[in-house]
Amino acid sequence: LGLKPEVADTTGLGVVLQPTFFPGFSASIDYYNIDISGAIGTVGTQQTIDNCYSGNTVFCSGLQRDVVNGVLSITKVFSQPFNFVNELDRGIDFEASYRVNLADINDSMNGGLSLRFLATHFLKNRVANGINKPTDQVGQLSGGVNLPNWKWTATLKNRGLRL
Repeated sequence: LGLKPEVADTTGLGVVLQPTFFPGFSASIDYYNIDISGAIGTVGTQQTIDNCYSGNTVFCSGLQRDVVNGVLSITKVFSQPFNFVNELDRGIDFEASYRVNLADINDSMNGGLSLRFLATHFLKNRVANGINKPTDQVGQLSGGVNLPNWKWTATLKNRGLRL
């Protein structure tokens, strides 16, 4: 098939905070930037032909040609994957958690509580496949990936609390 490994340049930076003046609290912030080139994708047989003849030679390996009645003709079109997609993903992840033993608050209480908050702010999700116009899918809520600007979740857990 002539496929090559996908190549990604990845950058990640993060900070974790656990302040001593606020026992049980932890927070982190992580930035990520992932730039993938030559990602693997597939197209239909007609797009394979159209892309090859429009000069995008990566697709020409999906065509088999032979001389038919004295004319060089396409005799077979392979439905195969190609290295033609580029993608850029960028965002910031947030996490904050707090754990408390209830006996630390009141001696007559037992057990504990945990609160955790996770969030991702998507900054960019651009896909360029050389066929369609490159699109940034962040915040697009129709068609495709439907990637929001923000995604978050929060959990509250009881750790042995008896009422």
